[in-house]
Amino acid sequence: MFSNLYVRGIRIKQIEEDSYYKYLPAIKYIMDMDELQFNSNVTFLVGENGIGKSTLIEAIAVAMGFNPEGGTKNFSFSTNDSQFIIATHSPILMAFPGAEVLELSDEGIKSISYKDTEHYIITKRFLDAPERMLGELFE
Repeated sequence: MFSNLYVRGIRIKQIEEDSYYKYLPAIKYIMDMDELQFNSNVTFLVGENGIGKSTLIEAIAVAMGFNPEGGTKNFSFSTNDSQFIIATHSPILMAFPGAEVLELSDEGIKSISYKDTEHYIITKRFLDAPERMLGELFE
C-alpha cells in the first residue's frame, strides 16, 4: 500500500528455545501470522502491560541497526517522512491524522479505531465527568 514506508512489516524467523520471548502474546501471534504488516506512515501499538509492545519496538530497532534504548546508529538525530512505530498510552498522540492503531492482546493483533481504544474511552469518560471518575478512584 505505502511504497515509502521505512518499516513495512515484522517477521520472526526463530526464537531460542529457552527464551522468554516465545511466551509473549504479541510474539506468538506474529509467528503464527508469518508477518505483521504496517499500512500507514505512523503506527501505534497499544495493549496491556506484558503483551510485548516494547519488545517489538526494541527488536525493530536492533534489526535496523539502532540502539534498542533509543537514538540513532551514530547518535545523531534527524527527522524525515519515514514511518514511526510507537507504543503509547496517550490518547492525544494516537489522534495523529492517518495513523494506524494496532491493538495487541491475548486474542491477537488487530487494527482498531482510535476511538475504540481503551485509552480514548477512559480519557473521554474522565473529561465528561471528572468528579464522578475521581469519586470512584478515591472510594
